[in-house]
Amino acid sequence: TTHDLVRLPKAGAVLPAALSVIPHPAGEITKVAAAVPTPPAAGVPKPGLITSPSRSGGGLPQTDITEDDRHIIGSVARSFRTIIVIDQDAFYSQVVVQADPTLRGKPVAVTQKHIIATCNYEARNRGLTKLMLLEEAKQRCPEVVLVSGENLSPFRGASERIHAEVCAYLRAEVARHGVPGEAAPEVEKSGLDELFLDVTEMVCHVAEALQADGEGGGAA
Repeated sequence: TTHDLVRLPKAGAVLPAALSVIPHPAGEITKVAAAVPTPPAAGVPKPGLITSPSRSGGGLPQTDITEDDRHIIGSVARSFRTIIVIDQDAFYSQVVVQADPTLRGKPVAVTQKHIIATCNYEARNRGLTKLMLLEEAKQRCPEVVLVSGENLSPFRGASERIHAEVCAYLRAEVARHGVPGEAAPEVEKSGLDELFLDVTEMVCHVAEALQADGEGGGAA
């Protein structure tokens, strides 16, 4: 499995996320939706997270905000993206250890040419670092297991499996919450060990649905 590389929460759990403005890295983008995204009509912002107050007095207080105001507020709210960053820790050395479980707990370094490309925490705790010369690494840690990283196929394969698993998880959440195609998250790869999940529209859709449910319960 790939769960040692990236641990996904159980279905329905809240994913950790931060509101931030992050420049999109250049990479492959996957739209996690069954339907083809439908772009909004030109000049018509999508509604935001402001809901109408409950007639029974619950929910938000009475306000003079018009429907046009709600559209403007929603457009501003979506100018801040909700991005989940998955950075797979010690990715290359973990791929090596998964391929050979006898290496668990041992210092492992992935090499390219005459240097260390990366190493696991057991190796780091013994003083090894990225870009260290192999000769120096052997002097500092004679028991280090050196594995060639010249062939990137195993790492590409692991990266693709993790990408597919993350997309499958998001696809299940999209179906569970009834998220429309245009609000489905996008998954962008950066290198082999990083994924950027833009869940802005999905978060807004689910929040709006929860607010609508809450107001409906208050009115009842």
